[in-house]
Amino acid sequence: MGNMIICRCNNCCFERNLNLGIGFSYPQVYNRTVERMKNGELGEEAKIFIDENPYGAVDCSLIAASCTDCGNIQSVMDLTMYIPKDLGKVKHIRRRKRGIWSIAYPGKKDDYVDVNSYENKDLYMEYRKYEHKCDLCGGRLEIIRDFELKSGELKCPQCGGILVIEAGACWD
Repeated sequence: MGNMIICRCNNCCFERNLNLGIGFSYPQVYNRTVERMKNGELGEEAKIFIDENPYGAVDCSLIAASCTDCGNIQSVMDLTMYIPKDLGKVKHIRRRKRGIWSIAYPGKKDDYVDVNSYENKDLYMEYRKYEHKCDLCGGRLEIIRDFELKSGELKCPQCGGILVIEAGACWD
């Protein structure tokens, strides 16, 4: 499931729409992302991870992040990298499913891993977080966790006021 939330500041009229999740396009997004990692488009660490971990996985879900320098708030692909807890078990499941990794998506032999799915959540462990850069200033982005979005304490990057979070849309 994917959704969009609206962040609004009642003090200065700042507004930002954030896309979160991914929806049924996840398999295609996953494959494109892995290809970009293989090509080095997402940095040397991501390329090395994919090269050295053929049974590794990456989280392609969209998440919210804020810049530690300028305060910019934006959606980014998570890109946390995972490795199997039990390589033999992961190899067996992959052979059995013939390239289709999730019961939620019938796919056409798409080879993807949804590390957040019920059937995969216990098969992988976190290997490395991806270091995101701000679109505006190039500063380091910190991930905004779901509870922070819901807590009502997210600060406006322009005036420091509290952002009001509203549901905007859902898809899939």
